[in-house]
Amino acid sequence: MPSPNPLEGANNLDFFGQRPWRQGHQSIDPPDAQMEKEGITALQYQELLVDHSWIIIPLLSSAVAQFKKYKSARMKRFLMVQMGEEYYHAKDYSKGLTLLGRVTWDYRSERWWSLLTSILVTSLRCAYLVASLEEYVTISLEIMGRYSQSSPEEKTRVQMNLIRVMSNVPPEAEPGCSSEAVEQAKGLWKGDVTKAEQPKTFTLEMQNIVPFVEFKACFSKNRFTADVPITLNVYIRPSCQFPIRFSKLSVQLSNPIYNAQCIVTDGQPIGEPIMPHDSDTTGDLYLIPNKVKVYTFQFIAVPEDVGKKIEIVSISLSLGDEANRCAHLHWSGGGGDAASVTNIQECVSKRRGEPKEEELDWHLIKIEQATR
Repeated sequence: MPSPNPLEGANNLDFFGQRPWRQGHQSIDPPDAQMEKEGITALQYQELLVDHSWIIIPLLSSAVAQFKKYKSARMKRFLMVQMGEEYYHAKDYSKGLTLLGRVTWDYRSERWWSLLTSILVTSLRCAYLVASLEEYVTISLEIMGRYSQSSPEEKTRVQMNLIRVMSNVPPEAEPGCSSEAVEQAKGLWKGDVTKAEQPKTFTLEMQNIVPFVEFKACFSKNRFTADVPITLNVYIRPSCQFPIRFSKLSVQLSNPIYNAQCIVTDGQPIGEPIMPHDSDTTGDLYLIPNKVKVYTFQFIAVPEDVGKKIEIVSISLSLGDEANRCAHLHWSGGGGDAASVTNIQECVSKRRGEPKEEELDWHLIKIEQATR
């Protein structure tokens, strides 16, 4: 604050909004150029002492209630996003993360991918700053996805951080965060790592988001005879920036007796690349971006299931080590996510010409989750 204080007597002015050093001066030109400069500097300094976010948030909350009353859903969501961003600026990252998470489903269903990406970027910063493992992994899966508007460099950075987190290593700081908040977050992530003496596993529902990996499961035929093995094909297509390794694939059927025959386990670490000379890894869970990989399971129907329907209940893909830290990505039924279940164009092939012999056209693969 300059000395002498140019704001002295600011509470005893004749008119609201007057500048104290201009009291009684009628001309548009300042009476003292130096005093004018110091006065403006003092006003700017006082503005910095006020956290305007805590003034803006109650006003936005009132506006949300108003638009909710008159059923203006899109305006209400727009203001909720603004509230979430204000909570972020106010350094209340938990509330910001919660508020932004409430509107993401609507932006997915209406396919506002650019808006959704902007919200996810802010949410990822909040999740990082509060060291929320499940939220951090969930948001990362979607930012790496096929509809995310983030740059390839940004997607690569997010994927590398995801691998670090699932390897029980603290992630790198998110860009745009204040240095003070980053230092606090580093302490939270290190504390989370040191506390990870017990295995930490969690399940994420993929129907609610648009992850970077897509699933389709189908039986090879609608009907099987009792003496013919039932064939189940599971197709996986990742859309990440570089190859990634999962640890386990499992399919749950309506009769649990078959589940043990529908499992693929990969024993290599998450960040370990495939070795070309190792013939034992040809059936592993090392997935290459935009390349469809198929896993085939066969089993004989038990006598009590002859003539009955056998259905795919769910599919689970595990990322990480179950003995340490592991995320189970869960799809209900035969696959599909928040984009494929709301958009018929997901079923339309965009390929021109016939596919190569070794290639599979993803859009021609149909989900068949039941057989007899």
